[in-house]
Order: sequence, then C-alpha cells, then structure tokens
Amino acid sequence: MKKAFTLIELLVVVLIIGILSAVALPKYQLAVVKSRLAGIIPMMQGIKTGFESYYLANGAYPLAGAFDISGLDITSSCSVVGNDPSVVKCDNYFLIDSLGGGDTNLYVKGFYCPGYQTNIYTCVANYEFVYTLWLDHAPNYPGKRECTWRTDFGKRLCKTL
Repeated sequence: MKKAFTLIELLVVVLIIGILSAVALPKYQLAVVKSRLAGIIPMMQGIKTGFESYYLANGAYPLAGAFDISGLDITSSCSVVGNDPSVVKCDNYFLIDSLGGGDTNLYVKGFYCPGYQTNIYTCVANYEFVYTLWLDHAPNYPGKRECTWRTDFGKRLCKTL
C-alpha cells in the first residue's frame, strides 16, 4: 500500500505558508526600506555639513537653489537630478532636496517616493514619508530632526526611526 498526503493535509500546509508569508512580507518590506534609509541619512548629514561649512566660511547660508550639492566631498551613489544642483536622487527611491537662504526653511529633506524619481514636484506630491534635518542656524527649528508620513507604511517606518 502506498502512502500519500491527503488533500486536507496539503491544504493545511498551504494555509500555514500563506499565513506566514502574510505576516513576514510587510516586515521584510519595512526592513528593506530601513536598510536603504540607513545609507541615505548619512548622505543627508553630509549635505547638512556642507551647508554648515559654507555658513562658517561666509557668515550666511547660500541662496536658495544656488547651492551645488555635486561640489561637496561626499562619496555616494546619488546623482544630481536634471538642471537643479540642489536636488539629488539616491537608490531610485529617495530624493534629497536642500534649501538654503535667508528664509525660515533652512533644511535638508529626504523624500521616499518609489516610482516618482523623474520629477521632484511629482515626488514631493506623492511621497510616503519625509525625513527632515534643519540646519544648525535655522531661525525656527535649529538642529531639529523630523520624520513625517503620508501613508501607513511611512508611519510605520517613521516610528522605527
């Protein structure tokens, strides 16, 4: 007599695998984005340091949009987006926007917006979360760090930071 698995036994195994994957997949996705973010935050910190060095040398931050990130001594896989030297794209998921100048918005922002890397305005309108570092001499929020979200996934990611 041959031994074989019954249909019920096979269905139970498939059900267990389905439950495990339903629990594990969101955790895996969160871990992957966290690991990518671990490489982006030092890049943002480097850009912020570039702004602070400029401030120490000149007594003021550069004008908004006039700061060329590509001139900083930062080694990364990030590249300047289009003709705007203040915006860089990293890992096909993150856009880093920096704004210096005489206004209150003295920050470096990292946007997570998969699928919208071709246009900074589309990315900003469709982000999942934003990690913001304010510059040390910003009038309103000197040295503040903040994570804001638009989606549930972004909220979970911000909570882990």
